[in-house]
Amino acid sequence: MKAVIMEIHKDYCIVVTEEGRFLRRKIPSGVFEIGDEIIIDQELAFGPAKTPRQSMVGRYLATALVVAVIIIGAVLGIRFIRQYYASGGTGLAEYETVAEEAVGEEAEEPQYEYEESAELTKDEAEEDLAEEEKEGNVVYKDIYFLDVENWAQEKIRGMMFSYRVESGTVLQVQLENISNEPGFDGTFKLSMLKADKSETRVIEILFKNFVPGGFFEDSFPLQEGEASFRLEVFEEF
Repeated sequence: MKAVIMEIHKDYCIVVTEEGRFLRRKIPSGVFEIGDEIIIDQELAFGPAKTPRQSMVGRYLATALVVAVIIIGAVLGIRFIRQYYASGGTGLAEYETVAEEAVGEEAEEPQYEYEESAELTKDEAEEDLAEEEKEGNVVYKDIYFLDVENWAQEKIRGMMFSYRVESGTVLQVQLENISNEPGFDGTFKLSMLKADKSETRVIEILFKNFVPGGFFEDSFPLQEGEASFRLEVFEEF
């Protein structure tokens, strides 16, 4: 499905589809520009479309112009035919009056359509962005799959992140501060995803002055359909 980039935020973009739907997609800033046309068959597998780049303002002006021409043409055509035959072929004067009335009619301005459920509304997206800015900067982001029975480890900003799935039903997470720096202040955010990349829930692990040598461990029962998770690390400076 094709869509056009309408707004660009730190970790996501607002796009509009060919059907006029406005959706939120997890596309970080710096990848595309406003007005770029992309393919959104999958949320995490995106790429530029093959059509030329068009600006957002140009698209709105072109769309509005086409709609106005179609509406005015249809109204003028129908009314002219009716007036012409009603007057026995001498309805040109009436046609001029009808044309003036039709030009004064305004086409309805297209309304934004924001879907809920998996996608967020514009207000909710802005609230999320504000919360992320309060938490700190995103220093790490990646996708992990829930098919790991043995411990898998990843060193992130002086923290050793480990996880595994026990018996295919429970996600076990361990975090250890292996750095020599002062205590870690930040958040480990796990966004649980289904196979189609739709988000089911968010698990946030908050740290305040997590000193070197500190150790954290917790378990989270998996919900039906969860196949992976997106890990985002926010660090306060």
